[in-house]
Amino acid sequence: MATTTSTVEVTRRFLDAVAERDYTGMRACLANDARLRALVPTRLREDEGADAVVARFRFWWDDIEDFRLIEASADDVADRTHLRYRIGGRDEGVESVMEQHAYATVEEGRITALDLVCSGWRPV
Repeated sequence: MATTTSTVEVTRRFLDAVAERDYTGMRACLANDARLRALVPTRLREDEGADAVVARFRFWWDDIEDFRLIEASADDVADRTHLRYRIGGRDEGVESVMEQHAYATVEEGRITALDLVCSGWRPV
């Protein structure tokens, strides 16, 4: 399945919002009924609704000092888009990195589902 312009645009905007820890920008990329399933080191997290999805990212990232995007990419996998980003910062005062891989479903120009796996914050 070919990528549509709206898929490319929304995933690019989402990665731009991740880079800036721009929760309003992230919310604008999500459908109102967006769903997040995230496998993190301690458990499986599931959130439904765009506001709940954004709240989860805020929970993970708000307390990180010197938050910065190290690298990011997006590639198609058939009818989904694979997003990968590595973030650096200080987690509880310790210089750390974290990487997340997510498979996004995009419908009508909005992300409707994110299936994500996270490395957790790893000290460097």
